[in-house]
Amino acid sequence: MNKRYYNLADLIISNIEGGYYSPSRHYSDAMGISGETMFGIDRKHGGAYNSSEAGEKFWAIIDQNSASWAYNYKGGTHETELKRLAAEIIYPFFDKYFKEYLTPKAQKIAKKSDRILLHFFYSCWNGVGWFKKFAEDFNNQVNKTHNISELEKSCILARKNSGNSLIAKGGEKMERMFTMLSLKRGAKVFVIIALLGGAGFGGYKLYNYIKTSK
Repeated sequence: MNKRYYNLADLIISNIEGGYYSPSRHYSDAMGISGETMFGIDRKHGGAYNSSEAGEKFWAIIDQNSASWAYNYKGGTHETELKRLAAEIIYPFFDKYFKEYLTPKAQKIAKKSDRILLHFFYSCWNGVGWFKKFAEDFNNQVNKTHNISELEKSCILARKNSGNSLIAKGGEKMERMFTMLSLKRGAKVFVIIALLGGAGFGGYKLYNYIKTSK
């Protein structure tokens, strides 16, 4: 996996997904039926994500260190390693679904935009069903236009009009991220409009990604 996808995973984790949650120690009705969770990786419901080599390493670090972790803790000295492993957990599924559900034409166009790739990479956190649904919508949109800006907007609309409140809320967060990442003729144009929730850590991550991306 190249740096581009590590950076996208970092953006998702820092701006959309949360830190540590243990239902036995931090129970919250808002978390519903979630199992033990870190950076959006659910130990109870993660299935094949957890059984991968990266998944086993990810949970081993958590088992060895999480006894005193507070709700939403990001891992302290283990944060960077856990984020890297989370990216490695997700990426093989992204690569598989991307090739399986997007048409060759749609794949080629999607790779031109970090915004579109962000949408589909995050779809792996949402689940394969959502990835497939978003891919079908994107394939249809590509048959109508090859305009990158219009296609990026369609990704947001697909989420906001999904009929699922959590997916729609994620779409709103992603839309704010989109406003801070502008692509034009293959070169990044840096637009720092407003940080998510004010001058917060997630906004800094977006700034850092923009500053260091090639």
